[in-house]
Amino acid sequence: MSRQEKRRISLATRNFWNAGTRIRSAEIFFSQKDWSDAIREGKEAIDFISQALLFFSGIERNRFQPPGPMILSLRERIPFPENTDWRRLEGLLDETPTDQASSPFGGGDFMTFGEPFTSGSAPPSTPEDAKKLLDDVRYLEKICRYILRAEESDQQE
Repeated sequence: MSRQEKRRISLATRNFWNAGTRIRSAEIFFSQKDWSDAIREGKEAIDFISQALLFFSGIERNRFQPPGPMILSLRERIPFPENTDWRRLEGLLDETPTDQASSPFGGGDFMTFGEPFTSGSAPPSTPEDAKKLLDDVRYLEKICRYILRAEESDQQE
């Protein structure tokens, strides 16, 4: 295995591990009925899993490209299982940032002189939203784990 191949697998594994820690954090927040933090951690886990899938598949991206939509557009290059629920993944990965909180320039905290401070007007998070997101994140994690095992078995042959 080449040095570049080892680095690719190492980065993918690290991103997958980071996703696992985010999922555990989201589960802790969920058990404490902190729905918004559970959702925030779940979304970060999605980002880490998406990056891991891209690394596993050898797909290059720059840091400005969101990994979720990139996965959906390049799905034929990623060895997804045959029984993948694409409708579920499209709903999970094809999120476009619409609120100020996702702005790369400081979100709702960013303001200019002369303008009053206003916070984002996102609706409050609900337990149903948090539960659905956690279920979907676990599903994506299961798919990534399947792809990782397939990669490992290919390397052993």
